[in-house]
Amino acid sequence: MKKLSIFLSFLFVMYANEPKILNVDCKRAVDNSYSFFVTVKHNDTSSEHYVTRWEVLSEKGDILAIRILYHPHINEQPFTRALYDIELPNISKVYIRAYDIVHGYSKNYEVILP
Repeated sequence: MKKLSIFLSFLFVMYANEPKILNVDCKRAVDNSYSFFVTVKHNDTSSEHYVTRWEVLSEKGDILAIRILYHPHINEQPFTRALYDIELPNISKVYIRAYDIVHGYSKNYEVILP
């Protein structure tokens, strides 16, 4: 029975795969700060395997902002979460990536700033 449980856990991990950024809506405020609305797809399975955050990166890979996700979104896929009032250096492009506990980082999603 224990072997079956381990095998089923393995299948859930393999099924979820890495997170995928489906869309990013970026808005620039009057004060030149930015808001990001990021849509992520990931087959979260439990509190031990879910997307825990997404990050805003510079072209060099420096982390400029982080949106923490505190729980799995098992029944809400894909899901969109926002991050507001982000002060960015004088740049024209950023990248967004998501992180899941088991598989690590998604591919970077390029965003041209408005």
